[in-house]
Amino acid sequence: MATLPPQPPATSPVTPRRPGRFLDWAILVGVVAVVVIVSLPRLSAFAKHENESDARQLLRRLALPFGDDSLEAAPPRDTLDLFERLPRVARRQFEDQIVLEDGRLILRHGYYFEFLRLPGFAGDSRGVMAVRAWPERCTDAASPAYVALSNAGLLRHRRLEPPACGLERPPEFLTPHLADLQARGWELVTDPGGD
Repeated sequence: MATLPPQPPATSPVTPRRPGRFLDWAILVGVVAVVVIVSLPRLSAFAKHENESDARQLLRRLALPFGDDSLEAAPPRDTLDLFERLPRVARRQFEDQIVLEDGRLILRHGYYFEFLRLPGFAGDSRGVMAVRAWPERCTDAASPAYVALSNAGLLRHRRLEPPACGLERPPEFLTPHLADLQARGWELVTDPGGD
């Protein structure tokens, strides 16, 4: 019987380190950083556009009852009261809002909403019903402000001076008359997309 030569003790195999492994990780991190840097402004622009679209949609919905005689007979107390008068299906679509200042304001997707009555002339006790919407935050690229008027429809101002943003700076209206508003830079939004 033949004897086998003694075997060396078993050791774990050592894998030689590749000198380029650090370089591979650095390249991967660099590619990910470039993708993030390129994508963030586009994502931010998309979110801003969607918030503006949502603001127009909610304004149109809130302005629907303006033509109803029962609304003229018993006007809403505030923005929340106007919202609660919408049909249930419409309210469900917009239930992710935040109610502020006991219902005077609603905050939804980066825009404040407020129900107002604007006097149409000196001594006007009823006024024109309006809902204004303006951005929650001031950004480098100014977000437009909106107003829906019972006598004129939906209007937008792209660059108010000073910009309307935050609780402290809602858009101001001296008159609810369309011609006066248009002379101050407000434009009618006629198409459903609002662009």
